[in-house]
Amino acid sequence: MENNFLTLGIQTIKTMSLIKDFFGVEINELTIDHVNNYFTESKNENHLIEFKSAGVEISDVHKEISAFLNTDGGILILGTTAPNPDGSVSGNLIGCDKIKNKQSLIQSIASGILPNPFPLIKIQQLPCGENFAYVLEISQSQNPPHQV
Repeated sequence: MENNFLTLGIQTIKTMSLIKDFFGVEINELTIDHVNNYFTESKNENHLIEFKSAGVEISDVHKEISAFLNTDGGILILGTTAPNPDGSVSGNLIGCDKIKNKQSLIQSIASGILPNPFPLIKIQQLPCGENFAYVLEISQSQNPPHQV
C-alpha cells in the first residue's frame, strides 16, 4: 500500500491510495466499470472495505465513516446489490435510492460527524441509470476520535 503525507498547517494527514490498491486507478479516475469488474466475483467486507446496498439512508453511513477515520482508514461503497446469503456482495452497482447527489452526501457527512472529517474523505459519484453510486476513500485521522 502506498502512503503519502499531506501537511495542512500543524496537522499532518496520512493520505492513502487504497482505491489504487483495490481498483488500479486513483479515485478521480474511478469509473462504474472498475467497480463492477471488482464485483464480478463475490466480495466480502473486511477492515478496509465496506459495502452498503441501494436502500441505505444518508445518515446510516456516518458510523462506518467514523470507524474508518478512527482506525486505519478504508473504502466505503454505496449502492451495491443486496448481500448474498453468505454476506458477500456480487453483481453490478445499482445506485442509491435515497442519496440523490454528491453534494447532499458531503453536507450530511460534514454536519453529522464531529470534528468535521473533510479533507480526509474523497468521494467519487458514479452514474447508475437514474441514480448514483458513491465510492468514498477515507483516510485515517490524526485527530481522533470522530463521532456521530
